[in-house]
Amino acid sequence: MIYLTGDGVPEDGQKAFGYFKMAADKGHALATKNLGECYERGCGVERDAPKAFTLYKEAADMGCKQALLFLARCYEHGSGTKPDHKKAFDNYKLAAREGFRDAIYHLGRCYALGIGIKPNAEIAASLRWEATANGYRPDEDESY
Repeated sequence: MIYLTGDGVPEDGQKAFGYFKMAADKGHALATKNLGECYERGCGVERDAPKAFTLYKEAADMGCKQALLFLARCYEHGSGTKPDHKKAFDNYKLAAREGFRDAIYHLGRCYALGIGIKPNAEIAASLRWEATANGYRPDEDESY
């Protein structure tokens, strides 16, 4: 991951991709999710949204809880798959249950905007508070 983010070493997408691919080929779930990120971002490989989606799904099926958030986003925005707001909501909910503050925030956004669920302002506000209280800071274009 350090080559993907440049944390303490020079950022090197090709090196990150190579290491993630090696580990993913050996059945490592988190590496499979990270490999999906490489395909989604075009980091060390050409962008390929359908391949990213497939890898996120594989990683989630292998037990990588982080992959649920990435799957939810793909379903919500139709990235690499056809949009399915119900599946987006379901995956945000599963990821939120694992305590991922990004997922908690986006689950609240689903409740606020009626994405895959009937809108509920009270639940939305509660989830937004929970996510921000746990350190989530939405970008300007993310607020609801």
